[in-house]
Amino acid sequence: GTGKSGTALSCNDGNPCTDDACDAEKGCVHEDNTAPCDDKDVCTTGDQCKGGACVPGPALACDDGNPCTDDACDAGVGCKHTPNNAPCDDGNACTTGDLCKEGKCTYAGANACADGNPCTLDSCDPKVGCVYTMSSASCDDGNLCTTGDHCELGSCVGAGKLTCNDGNVCTDDSCAPGAGCQFVANQAPCDDKNQCTTGDQCKAGWCVGGGALPCDDGNPCTTDGCLPVSGCVNAAVKDGGPCGKLAGETCVAGKCVCTPDCTGKKCGDDGCGGPCGQCQGQEACVGGKCVCQPACVGKQCGPDGCGGLCGLCQAPTACVDGLCVCEPACAGKQCGPDGCGGECGQCQGQDLCVGGKCVCQPACAGKQCGADGCGGSCGLCQAPTSCVGGLCVCVPACAGKVCGDNGCGGSCGQCPGLHICNAGKCVAASCGTGVTFGNGCVWTNPGSHSFVIPEGVFTLDVTLIGGGGGGGSGFYYPGGGGGSGYYEIKKAYGVVPGASVAIQVGSGGGMEVAGVASKFGNLAVNGGQPGKPHSSGGPQDSAKGGDGGSGGGAGYTNSGDGGGKGSGITMQGMAGAGGQPSPSQNIQAWSGQGFGAGGGSDPGTSGYSICGGVGGTNGGNGITVGPCGGGGGGAGGLVIPGYNNNPGSGQTTAGTNGVIWVTW
Repeated sequence: GTGKSGTALSCNDGNPCTDDACDAEKGCVHEDNTAPCDDKDVCTTGDQCKGGACVPGPALACDDGNPCTDDACDAGVGCKHTPNNAPCDDGNACTTGDLCKEGKCTYAGANACADGNPCTLDSCDPKVGCVYTMSSASCDDGNLCTTGDHCELGSCVGAGKLTCNDGNVCTDDSCAPGAGCQFVANQAPCDDKNQCTTGDQCKAGWCVGGGALPCDDGNPCTTDGCLPVSGCVNAAVKDGGPCGKLAGETCVAGKCVCTPDCTGKKCGDDGCGGPCGQCQGQEACVGGKCVCQPACVGKQCGPDGCGGLCGLCQAPTACVDGLCVCEPACAGKQCGPDGCGGECGQCQGQDLCVGGKCVCQPACAGKQCGADGCGGSCGLCQAPTSCVGGLCVCVPACAGKVCGDNGCGGSCGQCPGLHICNAGKCVAASCGTGVTFGNGCVWTNPGSHSFVIPEGVFTLDVTLIGGGGGGGSGFYYPGGGGGSGYYEIKKAYGVVPGASVAIQVGSGGGMEVAGVASKFGNLAVNGGQPGKPHSSGGPQDSAKGGDGGSGGGAGYTNSGDGGGKGSGITMQGMAGAGGQPSPSQNIQAWSGQGFGAGGGSDPGTSGYSICGGVGGTNGGNGITVGPCGGGGGGAGGLVIPGYNNNPGSGQTTAGTNGVIWVTW
């Protein structure tokens, strides 16, 4: 137009990435540009417009080249460098443990450069690190069997070998690298310088005589010596002294006892000639310990070559070339288990295995005698029996005998007429006025007799019984019964055959009279005591009977007031005490002979009396011996009551005669 122009239009859109213009026809025009721009982020660089927008360029480079900082960019601040604790390298080869601290690389310590080789000089160069320079100093090569150890070309070597010689022929000298000198006891022959020993041999490191000369009594607990002048001397040693050939053996109660001592030991001598254990392979016993080197490939046991074992074998196995092998233990055994599942042997016949030995078992079942199958006997028969088919059978022993016991419960024969058997022979004998009974004579008639001792008789058994005492007289009450005659069995030694012996058979006593003693030569026994009259029992009004003689019964009454004394004992009741045999002989000696005690009004019995001997009423009983009894006491006098209790007339009984019985 031709008119005046107005104010120019503002086309600025505020975007630096557009080029603003005004087209006369279109008006404002905004075209994109590629101009540099700022995206307001300090962590980007080279921002440039694209598509009408400010596009960020590459990230801001914040690496400060320090490994001890963590580099980053803060949108509001920009680059930040924060110290860290990361491992680092301070560039010095002689430091160790390099670590970041407060933004700097620091180290923890110096490099020791120790190679464990005593034959190098150890140092450190900051540029190259550890430096090892070889030396020629003294050292220890770890082998106790070398001497003069020194460094050579960086290794410790020995200059020479250690000499292990203890001067003892009874040890095998050797050297173990890990233990040094070893002196192991051997069993080599040696000379103990004792001319009284033979077979000298090394044992437990000492030279010991193998055995004494014939002076050895076989007992290790005696000291056996050899003296050229006096000969052998075998002196018992005290308890606790050494015995045998082993260090651990001592004498205890006259016997040699060995007590192994393996306390704290796995090997070596146990003091009793045996080992405390066996070291295998390369092992050596040092102070009771087995030391070995490790080498266990394909091995179950033995040395491991590193101070230990490849394994231990359990009994009864033993280590053989590195393997556990069972070795049968049959030394000194005839039978029984061998410890490896087998047997050491089988016993034959009657033998049974006892403690590794075959012991014969006697076969004596149902046998009394004869061989037991083991070289012994099942028993011995006592005479007169003999062994027949394993049983003891009695064989009559009548050789040289015509009479007497045959030893089997029978007789070798009977003697005729007045012959009496003595020691198997019939001996003519005469009992004179006596009676023959068994191997002897019996006299029962009172008075004097004689007896001629038979031929071949030198000892006699003499039984004597005295005459019984007479009864006591009665008055108001009965008198006491007479006492039994005394008896005794006596032995007569050294009698002379053909000699005549005087005999006295005691007679029984009359009223209140003692029995007469019986005698055979100088052997004698008394007669019984008489009964006492009623007056001895007390006043007439005491109503008591008279006392009995020694061994006799007391008198008795019918009034119930009690009897007098019998046998020294006061009795109460209707009857007095019974008579008792004389106390001069223990009645047990009369085995098989009958005798009995008389009693008050009950005279009792006298066994199998043939010739009498029973005491009268309230008199003491006699004694039966052989075929006859004798010595009975007489009865006390009886009372015949009168009017108004007047005394009557009493009647007494004399004692029984004595007896003499002689046997041989």
